[in-house]
Amino acid sequence: MGVKMRGVNVMNKIRLSYLLFFLVIFCLLLFFVSLGRWDLWGPDEPRYAEVAREMLMSGNFVLPHLNGEVYFDKPPLFFALIAFSARLWGEMSSFAVRFPSAFFATLTILLTYLLGKRLFNQRVGFFAALILATNVEFWWLAHRANIDSTLTFFTTLSIAGFYLGFRYPGSRLFFYLIAFLSMGLGFLTKLQVAAIVPGLTLLTFMVATRKFSLLKDWKFYLTLPIFLFIVLAWIVSAYQLGGSQYLLQLFYYKTSAMFFKEVSHPKPLFYYFEAFPAGFAPWFIFFPSALILAFQNPYRKQPEVIFLLGWFITNFFFFSLSKGKRELYLLPLYPAASLLVAFLWERYLSSDQDKLLQKLVRVPQYLLLVILTLTALALPLVVYKAPSPIASNYIFALPLSFLILGGVAFVFFNRFIYPERSFLGVTTIIGLFFLFTATFILPQINQYKSAKPFSQKVAALVKDSDKLSFYGLEGAEFNYYTGFIRVKRFYQVEDLKKFFLTREQVFCLIPKKTFNQIQGKTNIPFYPIISEKIGRQEILLITNCQ
Repeated sequence: MGVKMRGVNVMNKIRLSYLLFFLVIFCLLLFFVSLGRWDLWGPDEPRYAEVAREMLMSGNFVLPHLNGEVYFDKPPLFFALIAFSARLWGEMSSFAVRFPSAFFATLTILLTYLLGKRLFNQRVGFFAALILATNVEFWWLAHRANIDSTLTFFTTLSIAGFYLGFRYPGSRLFFYLIAFLSMGLGFLTKLQVAAIVPGLTLLTFMVATRKFSLLKDWKFYLTLPIFLFIVLAWIVSAYQLGGSQYLLQLFYYKTSAMFFKEVSHPKPLFYYFEAFPAGFAPWFIFFPSALILAFQNPYRKQPEVIFLLGWFITNFFFFSLSKGKRELYLLPLYPAASLLVAFLWERYLSSDQDKLLQKLVRVPQYLLLVILTLTALALPLVVYKAPSPIASNYIFALPLSFLILGGVAFVFFNRFIYPERSFLGVTTIIGLFFLFTATFILPQINQYKSAKPFSQKVAALVKDSDKLSFYGLEGAEFNYYTGFIRVKRFYQVEDLKKFFLTREQVFCLIPKKTFNQIQGKTNIPFYPIISEKIGRQEILLITNCQ
């Protein structure tokens, strides 16, 4: 007992500023190192970068455009952030495009630490921040120009604001102001979900604790107009520029309809029961134990635990009911999952006489050490057997493998004497593996995923965007890397036929599979010029002149 308490005392003596500084450095290493060493990969990254590029060109920061046409899928804030980042760094580079995601991921890590400290204690907050930073999905999206890292910061800040306002009546006005301001900015990032996640969390907490005083507090209604003002100000501006059709497309067909209809990304009801364990790896191995602990007496009656369970479980089932599903949609739930696992570890470190706690942590810990050992042993062989560019990193995989094995040994021998060190050892191992992946693996995969080399060839051959068309694809990556805007898009063979029936030479980018399907359906002479496999599909550049 005394040995474990020494770990508690050391953690409590570390000043807040030191831990925040450590987390900032940790995030800089984990999220920003090599952030711009590979190109933007489809489908989302080049599309969002192109929307931001056209936003900069037009000066219209209210109504997003893609390929010169109104972009209905998302509201403008995230694209404006990319545009601002490009101005900040002096160019529209892959680093600048991804910078907002990495930046807001870092802010979410710091916010999770501060929230955990307020909910429980400093160690829970610190552990939760490390867990959140070192799970697969959160780390990956911090390296992607996707909206969800930014959205997750706003939803987390909203949820934290509402809970802290409820907990600290003297500062309630301030916290509610922060909550509604963040919700408004989140709404401009990804619309309804920015209000749904905090709303369901708050509603579940009030119902479970039977504390509805929040809805009777005048401070709640005094700050609510902040959210309404942000949303309505943008809606009015968007209506003036895009009309009712834009708002209908944005608020229903591109968002709400996805909940009821299989508009895009259709997945079965239980999809997230498979996707979340993979996304929250490797820390998911402790998550079932965290849920078991949370439902035990006396923890299930603690408001803090009820709050975290409501945050995760209610929203998890809400997202599961949606017809359209993607792994990244669950990202706003990851801070809650990280705090639950951190709470499990904190209880384990503070209660060495509780046999249930010992089993809840040690069994998954042993399993994780086995997985890490097997990963370390297999890593050099996997890299060596990979395609040529990746295999060249074999020499770097060997020392990483030894470091992981050394870390596993460190964790194993400290699991009883200094269990706090064993947790930090696991975090270090995972962090090193992620750092290796970003530095040596992802840049080598770039040649298989990037549309940039092929786009440069297309731009060298075509010269004029009026003579280029897309058939059967959105083509945003080619807009971005060729610099062409207002490229014609065709989805019917007859439309492509009319475009090709001209005396001047015209071109079309088309998936090879689609080209093979339509080639025999028309007598138009299609002449393939160049082709390249980008990701999972091969793209052809065809023309009407031999």
